[in-house]
Parts: sequence; C-alpha cells; structure tokens
Amino acid sequence: MKKYKANTIPAFILIIFAFVFCCGCQKKEEVKIEKKKNLIRLSRLKEGKIDKEITFTGTLISKNEVSLISKIAGRVEAVYVEEGDKVSKGQLLIKLEDKEMMAQLEQAEAALQMAGAQTAQARSNYGLTTATTNTQVDFAKQGIDQASEVVEQAKYNFQNIKLDYGRTKNLYDRGAVSKQSLDKAKTSFNVAKSQVEAAQSRLRQARESYNLARANTNLQAVKRDSIAVAVAGAGQAGANIDYIETLLSYTRIRSPINGVVTWRNTEPGQLLAPGDKKSAILITDNSILHVEADVPESEVFGLREGEKGEIFVDSVSSKPFIGKIKTIIPSADPGSRTFRVKIAIPNKKGVLKNGMSATAKFGTAKMKGIVVPRHWLMQIEGEYYLSIVTPEKTLKRKKVEVDYISEENALISGKIKPDEEVITTGQEMLKDGDPVEVSGYDDEEKKSPRASAGKEKADEKSEPPPSIEPEEMKKKSDLQ
Repeated sequence: MKKYKANTIPAFILIIFAFVFCCGCQKKEEVKIEKKKNLIRLSRLKEGKIDKEITFTGTLISKNEVSLISKIAGRVEAVYVEEGDKVSKGQLLIKLEDKEMMAQLEQAEAALQMAGAQTAQARSNYGLTTATTNTQVDFAKQGIDQASEVVEQAKYNFQNIKLDYGRTKNLYDRGAVSKQSLDKAKTSFNVAKSQVEAAQSRLRQARESYNLARANTNLQAVKRDSIAVAVAGAGQAGANIDYIETLLSYTRIRSPINGVVTWRNTEPGQLLAPGDKKSAILITDNSILHVEADVPESEVFGLREGEKGEIFVDSVSSKPFIGKIKTIIPSADPGSRTFRVKIAIPNKKGVLKNGMSATAKFGTAKMKGIVVPRHWLMQIEGEYYLSIVTPEKTLKRKKVEVDYISEENALISGKIKPDEEVITTGQEMLKDGDPVEVSGYDDEEKKSPRASAGKEKADEKSEPPPSIEPEEMKKKSDLQ
C-alpha cells in the first residue's frame, strides 16, 4: 500500500506540470491572435502642378485722403459738416469772416473805374493832339511845296530878265538904244532879283514851319505815354481786385474730392492760420483703397505691376476681394531689405475702411512634380515624412523633401516615385512598426482588399454544407 502511494506522487506531479504548460501555451496563443491591427487607407503618388503663392500682410490705406487747412489767417464764421458726413467735390465745409476783404474789394473796384476813366481821357487827348499835329505838318509841307514853286518861277524870270538886261546894255554901249531903255532894263533886273530873294525867304519860313510842326510830334509821344500810364494803373487796379477775390475764395474752404469727413478740428469763433499743425477737416475717399505692404526682396521679383490677386480682410468677410498691383517701389528699405508694394482694391460698396489689416495672396508660378495633400505629411522634429506599408504589414515612416507647401497641397521630392503607394488615412496616431490592415484605396480604379475578403467570406457562407459519407457517419457514431 505504501509502495503504490510512492509511485503515484511523481506521476501526479507530471500531470499537473503538463496541464499548466498546456494552459500557458494556449493563453499565449490566444493573446497573439487577439492583437489588434490598425485600419488604414492607401493611395498612389501622382505627378501634378501646384501654384506657388506669395502671401504678405499689409494695411488698407485710402487712395485719396485730404487734410484741409486754411490758406489765410481768419476767424471761423460757420462749419457746415460733422464727422461721418458724406461730402461731394466742391461742397462748402467752412466759412471764414470776410467783411474787411469785402470793403477792400469795393475800394479796388472804385480804383479800377477811376483808372478806366483816366485811360479814356488819355486816349482822347492823344487822339486830339495827333490830329492837330498831323494837320500842322501837312500844312507846313504844302507851304514848302508852294514856296519851292515860287522860288523856281522867280529864278526862271530872273534868268530871262538878266539876259534882256545884258543885251540892252550891249546895245547901249554901241549907241543903239537910249539911256532910258537901259534904265528900264536895269530896273526889271533888280525887281526880278528881289523876287528871287523874297521867294527864297518864304521857302525858308515854310521849312521852319514844317520843322516846328514836326517838333510838335514829341507832344504825341507824351500823350501816348500818358495812355500807357493810365492803362498800367487800370491793370494794377484789376490785379488788386483779382488778388482780393482770391483771398475771398480762401475764406470758403470746400471739399476737393468726394468722400467722408473723418476728422473735424474746428468750431465757429476759432482762429485758423496757414501754419496750423493739425488739419481743420480731414476728408477720406474710400472708393479705392490700397494695400500697402513691405515684401522681402526674395519674393518681390515674382510680382508684376498689373497682376491680380486675392485680398483677405478677415474683419469684413471670409471671401477674398480682388486687388491689382498698382506700384512696386523700386528701392529697398536699407534696414529691412523689403520693397513697398501698393495694391489697388475697388471699394464701391464701402465695406472696407482705411486702416484695416489685410492679407494679400498672389500666385507667381506653376511648379511641377509629385503633389500630395498636405494632411498626408507627418512632421517630426522639423522633418517631413510619408507613411508606407511594409511587406510585414506594418507602418513605416519615409522621409521626403518638401519643395513648396501651400495651405492645401505640397510639392515633394526625394526617394519617392509616381504610383508608389502611401498611407493617406489612419496613420496619425501610429508609429513605426505598428501593425496595419488596409481597409481600402482612395484611388477609385483599385478595389479594397478588405471588401474582396468580405465577399469571399460571404460566398463561403452561401455554399451548402458538404454531405457526410456512410463510413464517416459510422466513425462518428463509434466515437460517440
């Protein structure tokens, strides 16, 4: 009895050990089978194009903003607008006191009338003097002509009488004529000679009268100068009126543009002067605004004047406005090495305001290569990775180079090629080596392997169960 018990103890221990070992193996096998696989989706890499964009932030500035100050010193009599009022070009905004200037204008107008009368009188005197002088000159000239004719006639007569006197004297010397005939011939000679001398004297007097009449033309010059003086006086009076009227126009400050009053710094009774540092009124025209921004030199050369782009003003709308590059200042800021860019934005509805912040976005070039959605990329410690499936059905990170990245897509390069399969969904919370199971493809032309496997299982369930042969049924009954 004792011998039996001694032999049964080791056998019992062996049975227990075997049972524990089998249970342990079964447990390990069950854990391995229950290990969860992560569902992921795949897609193929494809070549494409991506628009390279330049984005920069600036401030909306009104194209036309006019600061109005007074051109003359004066006291404000009335102000006709308030801040926020819409005004049109030429509208009266401020009126200064103008009583003293109006009195000066009346005096200047009276002086102009007097100068006009003096000019008319001077012209009349000049005309009268000119007519008289011209008459005297003409008369004196006629006197010269007549005296000259008399002198010529007297000389002609004198020559004939002189010849007669000579012949008579010769005849007298030969005793052919009497003393009486000689005396008569001599008397005629003396008379003719006296007539020549008298005619020459009258000619000299006529010439002196002509010279005197010509001398009177200097009086015409004097009268003509008096006209010039009178005309100058009238011109000065007219210029004085223009000057005073200009000063009067300065007493009425008008809007030079269409816009809105965005600043008012004056009240009735206040004294305004040209040297005031602050404007009396500020008018802003927001119909066209400019986005003014400083763009780095590395990006400004991709921009072109006249190019259109999207302007985002988040405080107004989530939708972009369309702007056009108006000016690129061709000189960099020496400190920041940036260029000032001005982009014009129409603002017909007036929703945009001067001083708002805006973000401009311009496409500068189309880049070719492998293009992927941005969310496919994983960024780890500043490096970009795509996720792929290994032959062992585990996840693996593959480093890539990002040549350009936008808000939605990225242009990548590196040890990748088109049609290579990458994980697109489900990799966010996984790490290298984690087991994965493909649940489908984002590419429509390839069927999901999971769906195919499900279909095969469904087909297996739909097949009829195999028939049992008689021998198998006999073995089954024997086993039972």
